[in-house]
Amino acid sequence: MLENFNFRKPSFRLDAQKLGQQIRRRFWRYPRLINGLKQIVFHYRKVKGLIARKKLIAAYFGTHPIRKVSIGTGYDRRDGWLNTDYYPVSNEIAFMDATSVFPIEANSVDYVLCEHVVEHMPYSASDFMLQQINLILKPGGKLRMVTPDLDKFMNMKAHLSDKVVQSYIEWSNTTFDTLDNDENRMPSFAINRVFREWGHLFIFDCETLTHKLKKIGFVDIEFCRVNESSDPNLAGIERHGDLVGSDFNEFESLVVEATKPRLLL
Repeated sequence: MLENFNFRKPSFRLDAQKLGQQIRRRFWRYPRLINGLKQIVFHYRKVKGLIARKKLIAAYFGTHPIRKVSIGTGYDRRDGWLNTDYYPVSNEIAFMDATSVFPIEANSVDYVLCEHVVEHMPYSASDFMLQQINLILKPGGKLRMVTPDLDKFMNMKAHLSDKVVQSYIEWSNTTFDTLDNDENRMPSFAINRVFREWGHLFIFDCETLTHKLKKIGFVDIEFCRVNESSDPNLAGIERHGDLVGSDFNEFESLVVEATKPRLLL
């Protein structure tokens, strides 16, 4: 069964996704085998990442006077950033569990990016990640977060005449599900999907996210558009649009920047 299967190493993210789809189609009858293989690959990457992590972090800090950390990098490695992920897909990405103590010194980082990560955590668990981010940031350091916008999805049914909303619904339903033509135009599937798929556990709105950031101790909380920022170090750094398209990314994303308070003299 395996002699004709293409196991070539994926060269970029879409190749990896297609490879995963091929594997699932071929071996869906063997869930225990698939889960076992996933665990083997994960633990191999974790051990490899833990071994290399200290050197990666030291090398980055030694060569970058402005220190920027990307949490949950995935396939989107950013130049000039310390890229970290729970599932590092290359030797240039450091292993880091965002729900555990960060292996980074306190007050040592200027910027942190957290793009489409926080929605994968229970509401209470994200407190710890934000506390760790606040800890590693220098006074005056900035956090930029991107996550699905609850308000956009809750208001979807009231804006069905909007062409972007119509297109988003049909794209979501045809890309991630097998529905009939009438169902493909129904917003309920797209709305349910953002709560139930991709490991999402909590979807934020502006009010809830602002409350959480203030509770952790962040100040100067400002919501912005995708890839736009008054700080050039935080402008044009999102990558989710490469996967879903810029219009859909703008539609579904909630983007916020927050600052760690400066020390009082």
